Amino acid sequence: MNYFIRTEGKSKLQYYYTTELGETPIPGAVSCTNNTWGKNVIEHVNEALNSIVDTPYYKASQAFWLSP
Repeated sequence: MNYFIRTEGKSKLQYYYTTELGETPIPGAVSCTNNTWGKNVIEHVNEALNSIVDTPYYKASQAFWLSP
């Protein structure tokens, strides 16, 4: 989000609510189609995140890129 705001400006941001989450924002969320392919991709992303999400580097990166 930080990168997008810096390069495109805040006025170009568009948020879409999902059926599954409604108006609950999830910073850094990744979306895919709700089919076999999309579910497989999200499964792989979640698996990869498990090994890095608690590292200081990842936390610092998330704090920088996702802060407004």
